[in-house]
Amino acid sequence: MNARIIAFPFQSSVLRVVRLALVALLLLGLLSLPLGTQSGQIARAIVEASNLEALSRLATQRGLTVEDRLPMINSLVVTGQLTDLAALSALPGVIRVTPDVQVNKSGDPGPVSTDFPDVVGANLVWARGYFGQDVTVAILDTGTAQLPILMTGVTGHRRLLASVDFVQGEGQGADNEDAPLRDPNGHGTHITGVVANADVGADGEYNGMAPGANLVEVRVLNAQGQGTYTQVLSGIQWVIDHQARFNIRVVNMSLYAPVTSPYFADPLSRAVTALWSRGIVVVVAAGNGGPGPMTIGVPGYNPYAITVGAFTDNYTPADGSDDYLAPFSAAGPTTDGFVKPDLIAPGGHIVSTLLNRSALGQEFPENQINRTYSKLAGTSQATAAVSGVVALMLSAHPELTPNQVKYRLLETAIPNFSPDRTQAAYSIWQQGAGRVSAPDAVLSGPDGAANAGLDIMADLAETSHYQGPSYYDPASGQFKLLGREGVGPNGYSGWAGGYSGWAGGYSGWAGGYSGWAGGYSGWAGGYSGWAGGYSGWAGGYSGWAGGYSGWAGGYSGWAGSYGSSATAQQYANLAGVPAGTRSVSNVDDVETEPSRDGQSGGG
Repeated sequence: MNARIIAFPFQSSVLRVVRLALVALLLLGLLSLPLGTQSGQIARAIVEASNLEALSRLATQRGLTVEDRLPMINSLVVTGQLTDLAALSALPGVIRVTPDVQVNKSGDPGPVSTDFPDVVGANLVWARGYFGQDVTVAILDTGTAQLPILMTGVTGHRRLLASVDFVQGEGQGADNEDAPLRDPNGHGTHITGVVANADVGADGEYNGMAPGANLVEVRVLNAQGQGTYTQVLSGIQWVIDHQARFNIRVVNMSLYAPVTSPYFADPLSRAVTALWSRGIVVVVAAGNGGPGPMTIGVPGYNPYAITVGAFTDNYTPADGSDDYLAPFSAAGPTTDGFVKPDLIAPGGHIVSTLLNRSALGQEFPENQINRTYSKLAGTSQATAAVSGVVALMLSAHPELTPNQVKYRLLETAIPNFSPDRTQAAYSIWQQGAGRVSAPDAVLSGPDGAANAGLDIMADLAETSHYQGPSYYDPASGQFKLLGREGVGPNGYSGWAGGYSGWAGGYSGWAGGYSGWAGGYSGWAGGYSGWAGGYSGWAGGYSGWAGGYSGWAGGYSGWAGSYGSSATAQQYANLAGVPAGTRSVSNVDDVETEPSRDGQSGGG
């Protein structure tokens, strides 16, 4: 058998008390008992005791149900609330409490383990009892395969609350919230697994970031991983219309479209802003167009959303000293001058759910671990990891607003400094605030609100729009931040009234991108500086000069107007993107670990 049975013997009252939380953690891994409601955390356990009659009485008094007796091992099979089951371990005479784990027939592939939850510290959050329970994550992607480990949460309840499909039949039946599950591409299945896989790996830990979160699957991309703006917009509208019904708190968008207009004029970006204004945290991919600057696409360039880049653990998850920024991870600033990405998360050689018969499974057979797991890389996976962290945050602190969630994530992120710690190893346009830290964001997150100075309702009402603090200095050939001593004029300046109103004009950005050297706004020696790794992950975002709040607040208004088709065409021409391009696709996955020389296996 391939069952992994984990038991904790309790030999003293002190140890019983200390290990209560660990027992609750184990019990949350039960998959055998269906649950009818989200709030009733019901589970089944095997409880060994010195006196079964006494144990039976105590269990009944606490509202637990004794399902069976196993005198051969002095045990009872007990079901009930997780907290009550965990409390049994502290009772006199109770020897151990063991979760009722799944047993596979001999010959099945052994369980697969994932490393990314440990890399960001999700296991430390689980130990405190937070698994994303009572939080729903909507995933806009290629759909998902009907895998039990995705359909069922850690307590055994059906946590796939709805499935809608805006691709099949050109949107026919899209309002059917029980649309058949399908994912011929595989991307959405992989992303869903990163967010919320409840499977227990060979290491005894969950294979997803938020294994207790509920899910809503919104299929907006086809079998080739592509879709249209209208499909994605229809999916977003559906999420807004059903937000209250399914308690949708997080939207994951691991997809990308080219920039053809300012953030406030692009329909997809505006829809993301609308989601944010309604209290939904939107987590989006930076894109895989790196390592060059200004490679953030739509909707990653939206200033309100949480935009995620990728780093890799270099195949040493227990050793953070050799982690490095993935060469494919897109960099800022955005075309509107905002600092992006906001932070980075694991995005290299990510193991997650993917059927071998899917398009990605067929395209990259060498990455298939078994019939239901495969390894992919990209900012898509990094985005899903952050969505899982957000679900953990909202499970612990349901009162948080999107701006508060974003602030905590950025304020607790850990930036990478050079070995001598005199400057950042990667600029803020590469790593943002740094690498996500789940325990800091969930358990000790500071109070504050991101997006200060941005009036989101005025933005949606078209009465005010904003420019970010980044600008290009032709004299030095560097990107810099406005409002910092020695790097630019004081304060945040507004647009000059047109799309080419940046300092020196947009066309002036054509050269000198590699000159981001020096200080916190520096590229740290160019792309070649990424090789070698750094041990300088600092102890908090405050390591940046001025801190996150030093550059996150206060943006001036857009002085011009948008609405002229001629001006839109001018912007598209300046950006080097054909006007009228309105397609969107999942962020291309890199099927093998990116190497230090910037080459990747494909995608």
